[in-house]
Amino acid sequence: MKIPDIYTNKKSPLYASLREAKHQPPSVIDLDFNGVDENLSRSKQVSTNLTIMYRQMVSAKTTSLFMGSTYRAVDEATPGGDSTQPNGEDMGNFYSAARDPIFYAHHANVDRMWSVWKTLGGKRNDFTDKDWLDSSFLFYDENAEMVRVKVRDCLDSKNPGLDKTIKVLVPRPKKSRSKKQKGEEEEILVIEGIEVKRDAFVKFDVFVNDEDDGVKATADKTEFAGSFVNVPHKHKHGKNVKTRLRLGISELLEDLKAEDDDNVLVTLVPKNGGDEISIRGIKIEHED
Repeated sequence: MKIPDIYTNKKSPLYASLREAKHQPPSVIDLDFNGVDENLSRSKQVSTNLTIMYRQMVSAKTTSLFMGSTYRAVDEATPGGDSTQPNGEDMGNFYSAARDPIFYAHHANVDRMWSVWKTLGGKRNDFTDKDWLDSSFLFYDENAEMVRVKVRDCLDSKNPGLDKTIKVLVPRPKKSRSKKQKGEEEEILVIEGIEVKRDAFVKFDVFVNDEDDGVKATADKTEFAGSFVNVPHKHKHGKNVKTRLRLGISELLEDLKAEDDDNVLVTLVPKNGGDEISIRGIKIEHED
């Protein structure tokens, strides 16, 4: 019940200097911290933390009891940063919290608890309030492009499956390449983190810039890039197959006159066993 050592090692990229000195290891984290240190014994603090976790999370039987009442405006932050800083930076203020790497571990753990809590049954489900579902937030992606994400897009913490056709806008790392570069480098579409049951027959097709939703997607279309197929294989250890799919798309983009596009619309169409497969992500890379 203390901050993991990897976050307090000054040689670690996860270290941040603007944290409350009195709360560093070996101090036990106080889940009921209200701005004043109670200085409880280690055993008493652990017992208090466990009680809080049970009462406020495990025994909460409805979504509003777990999540709290409706939240429609910015509230005061609970101090979690460096008390010597003017505004409690970093983790003690909304505007600066994400500067501390532990911010991401904190939110990942909240997602984990939320996911576990929903498995306990009863009325433990997601909110259905449209205001909540459609609340959106703006972020900058890995290409410094601003993207808007809705709450409803983030409710499933599992990797996206292929129980239905999905479309993903994938940024291109390079465009407007010279003729020489095109001849030397192949543009590769990579479907990453494919995981499928070893004994399941699974197939999905991949289309590029396929925007014609009214026409059945078939391999004879210009936009067809390739397929993924898993042939069932019985084996005693029963582990899932983990792999990736790599498809050359340079010539395809030329045929589609899409070489100058900033992004590529990729469509994945399940043909068989889509509910037996999960995918971590899609990207484009180049290969000499």
